[in-house]
Amino acid sequence: MNEMVTYAGSLQPAGSEAVSLPGEMNWESAVERFLSEADIKDSSRDTYRKSLQSFFRWVEKTGRELSMLSRADIIAFKEDNLRDGNRHSVMYVRLQMSAVRRFYGWAEEMHLCNDIAKSIKLPKNRETFVKQHLSSKECVDMLDAMLSDEDSLKRKIRFDSADEVSSRNYAIINLMLRTGLRTIEVSRLDIMDITMKHGKRILLVWGKGRDSKDNFVPLNDKAYGPIEEYLRLFRGDALMSEPMFAAAGTNSRGNRLTPRMIQMVCKKALRSIGLDDHSYSAHSLRHTCAVQILKNGGTMFDVKTMLRHSRPETSEIYVKSVEEEMRIVHSPDIYLENAYDSNGNLN
Repeated sequence: MNEMVTYAGSLQPAGSEAVSLPGEMNWESAVERFLSEADIKDSSRDTYRKSLQSFFRWVEKTGRELSMLSRADIIAFKEDNLRDGNRHSVMYVRLQMSAVRRFYGWAEEMHLCNDIAKSIKLPKNRETFVKQHLSSKECVDMLDAMLSDEDSLKRKIRFDSADEVSSRNYAIINLMLRTGLRTIEVSRLDIMDITMKHGKRILLVWGKGRDSKDNFVPLNDKAYGPIEEYLRLFRGDALMSEPMFAAAGTNSRGNRLTPRMIQMVCKKALRSIGLDDHSYSAHSLRHTCAVQILKNGGTMFDVKTMLRHSRPETSEIYVKSVEEEMRIVHSPDIYLENAYDSNGNLN
């Protein structure tokens, strides 16, 4: 395990009957055993590992002894991370605390130590409305900035990797704006996922937290066009089972783009039109898809269907975004313009 602090000896907290770890097992071995036995997805297993690495680094940094940790120390770990709000989001801290709580719960079941994290509350997520959506004009401006000379690209006889990256990134952003796909869902797409259902073109989706491609989004001509062009011009020899969006570098060509890479594509596109605030991210494109559905006559059911929400209340977030935009665009302060004279006195 990389960048881990080695702690030999017991996990047993002070003030309780000592229970030694079996054989040569130290905390690293305990974590790996915990992860191997946990009934969780591989992606969650990696997240838990990183969260526990962060916890044990904190133990070392603060001069604490692993064998002397108490419930108060677990709470201190949570509060230290919450205070470091510029680096750590509430969701990040929730993930860390979930890993720590589950690890100590498992350790008690294995008679390795007492569960000192039992029932410690997770921080409440206060970031429900942090991410902003884009206006229609901002969407158009962003796509234009990404591929401002598309006709020139189509007329080219020879292409280089920069052309391929531009075409690919344009197709990704356009797809996310029109379907509301998450970065992990875009990353998981294969070429064969473009198919037909009831005479309509669809895109099979392996959703967040799912085990397979058990859902889909409609893929109309405007969403499909840039993808078809990218595949035709630059991936003509690709197999149907290969990733839809792939790296273009000499050494990495054909490798699947990771969610992190797609996040970077989105962030670069947003910055191209001056949206560099932390409230604009890849999720803003999903947010924008929902808001545009509502603003153009769609219903809450339409949003739920397109974004594949399992809970109706999740879709309600976007209604509040529309209401907020309307409050700004049609602000009631216009009715006060004639209420005062040039000297600021009431008429």
